[in-house]
Amino acid sequence: SLLCMKTYEPLWRYLYDLIEESQKEYPSKTEVLCDSIVYQERIHQIQVMMEEHGYQGTYPNYVKEGIMKHPSTEQSYEKAYLTPFRVKVKHIIHCDDEIENNHLLIDFISGLSFYDEEDIYGCTFHSHGKTFFYTNTYVKDLNRKYSDETYLSSMIQIAIKKSEGIRLNRRERELYYDKDPHGIYLFLRIFFIYGFVFISYMIVTGILCIYIVSLIYGQYMIDVLLSFPWWLILMCAWIIYGFISGFIEVYVNRK
Repeated sequence: SLLCMKTYEPLWRYLYDLIEESQKEYPSKTEVLCDSIVYQERIHQIQVMMEEHGYQGTYPNYVKEGIMKHPSTEQSYEKAYLTPFRVKVKHIIHCDDEIENNHLLIDFISGLSFYDEEDIYGCTFHSHGKTFFYTNTYVKDLNRKYSDETYLSSMIQIAIKKSEGIRLNRRERELYYDKDPHGIYLFLRIFFIYGFVFISYMIVTGILCIYIVSLIYGQYMIDVLLSFPWWLILMCAWIIYGFISGFIEVYVNRK
C-alpha cells in the first residue's frame, strides 16, 4: 500500500500523536486489570536485561546506537535486503502491553534503522531497506501462578537479536515462529517435490526432443539416444536438483 511508504509518515505520525495526547490522562488497561506485582516484576526484568545489553531508556522505550558489525539479510514488506556493515546503526525496542482474556501480553517491537534520527514508529514504514521492524509477543496466563522468568528472558533475547540483526538459535526460532520451520522436514519436502517436478519436466522435454530428432535424423538416432541409461540420469538429476533446492530453501528460511 502506498500509505505504508516513508513519504506518508508525517500524516500517520500527526494522527498518532493526536490519539496519544488524548489518552495521556487515563491509566492503561494493563495498569487497571493486571496485578501490580506481576506487572512490575516483568517490567523490572525487561529493564535489567535491556541495560545489560547496552540499551538506554526506561520501559517501554529502549535505544542503542552502534556499528553494524556484519552484513545480515533482513525483510521489510515482503522484500529481502542485504544490510550494509561497518556503518552507524540504531537499534530500537518498544514494548506494548495489554490484557486479553485474562492474559498479560507484551509485544516487543524491534526496530533496526540506518537513519540517525528515528524512533520505533518510523521503523514501521517502508523505506526500501533503510529501516526494519519485527514483533514477538510474551504471553502470561494470569489465572495460573507459575514462574516464567526463563520464557520472558528468551522473548527479550529474541527482541534484542532481531533489533541487532543477529541470527536466532533453534530454541528462539521455535518461540518466534511458534514452531521450528526449518530442518530435515522442510529439506525432505522440498527435495521430493522440487526433484519430482524437475525430472517430470526433463521427461516431457526429452520426449519432445526425441520426436524432433526422429523427424530429422530417422530411426538410427533414436536408437542411439535410447541406449543411454536414462533412469540413472534422471535419478541423479532428481538427487542433485532436489538437494540444492532443499539446501537453499532451508538456508533462506533460517535467514
